[in-house]
Amino acid sequence: MGNVIGKVMPNTRIGEFQTGLDERVPVGLGDIVITGTGDTAIFARVIEVQGDTKSQRTAVCRPLKLERLPAVPEDAVRLASDEEVQRALHHGDGSKDGHDAPLTIGTLLSGTATPIGLDPLEAVSKHVAILAMTGAGKTFACSILLQRLMERGYPVIAFDLHGDYVNADVGITYDGNKKYKMKVLKGRPNLSKLSAKEFTILSTILSEEDVTPTQQKAYKEVHEKHPKEDSLEFIEEAVGHVDQRSAGPIDRQAEKIAEEWEDVAGLPSWEVSDLLKSLKRGQGIVFDLQALSLPWTQFLVYLVTARAFKQRKKGDIPPLFLLIEEAHNFIPAPGPASLTSSGEKPWLYEIRRIAREGRKFGLGLGLVSQRPSQIDPTVLSQCNTQIILRITNPTDQAQIKRMAEQLDDDLGAKLSLLQTGQAIVCGSAVKSACIVNIDKHRGFPEGRAQTNFFQDLKDNW
Repeated sequence: MGNVIGKVMPNTRIGEFQTGLDERVPVGLGDIVITGTGDTAIFARVIEVQGDTKSQRTAVCRPLKLERLPAVPEDAVRLASDEEVQRALHHGDGSKDGHDAPLTIGTLLSGTATPIGLDPLEAVSKHVAILAMTGAGKTFACSILLQRLMERGYPVIAFDLHGDYVNADVGITYDGNKKYKMKVLKGRPNLSKLSAKEFTILSTILSEEDVTPTQQKAYKEVHEKHPKEDSLEFIEEAVGHVDQRSAGPIDRQAEKIAEEWEDVAGLPSWEVSDLLKSLKRGQGIVFDLQALSLPWTQFLVYLVTARAFKQRKKGDIPPLFLLIEEAHNFIPAPGPASLTSSGEKPWLYEIRRIAREGRKFGLGLGLVSQRPSQIDPTVLSQCNTQIILRITNPTDQAQIKRMAEQLDDDLGAKLSLLQTGQAIVCGSAVKSACIVNIDKHRGFPEGRAQTNFFQDLKDNW
């Protein structure tokens, strides 16, 4: 049992109580305390410490869940032990082990520094949102989550737009004597392996224009004429002659496609379905997208998510967790104009489908963004676990407070006060919201340090 810190003061109510503080026992914000015993015990979080001197201090405590009765005045209040904290915050009775044990992502922001983790099945089946302003430790949190999943044997894929994970190809001990690696892939999909539908979607995305049924027919005929070519060099000449009635607009699109092809023609290529089938327990893939334009990146996200859903539904690949950085670029709010019969951009449609149905097939989703207010709220609401680092923008804070049911007023007020590497963890993967110091990771980057551009000018220009 933890040390007694004081007694419940009079005028207690169901949602809050105060206790005097024993000057001999250090107590800080975020500490978990207990009052009462047995079935009537109340677990609470210290939300405020009042008073200027040790002998006159009091703590304001808020129960972790809605209680039927208030705390009893004069009952002792004590600090919870590590085991009691974990029982209060983790699902089950705290005795889970093996693959059911919590995915430890950090330690409680308190004097006890108790390890805190996510329920693994809740995290992968009901999806996770990692939200933070630039520089608050977003990549840091993503890295430890990916590492913990891989240590547990869960395959992962990360879409890396800025090279934050390119140094992740490091062997890490797994399961005693095994090692796993994050395979970093640069390049683009092999075009000769695309279906007619995928080729048409690629052409449409690269041309950045909607297409008519006649133009869709044109792209299909081009694909049928050059089915084995890992190239788009032929498209400018071929498309304009498919149907003279639409030669003008198709020629304009073809010119744009040719320009996009020039940017990636020299990059290595790979076949997405083969990559997915190659994933084994505890393995991961990072798609390094730094060299790709946004249209190519959008197509790759579409292709991987669509193929992953189809192959996982058929049982051709193992359960999988997909992490999408800069999620506001792919699932913006409100949704953009249509490119598919469903009325959605193809990558948005596939991400929404995984958010809705992925839990049935062990296909988990992680959305990462510094602008949660710019993400499609329908998809964001499907992420039932939130890891929230520092956010200062009022619009983003408001969006987070709307979506995170466990985020009370006290924790919401701390969104802009969190230090780098500190996160509010809430949602279905924990029993109650808490503030966590995210763990250090092994073999993964902590995100790129800010470049000193004045030094760069001096040294290189």
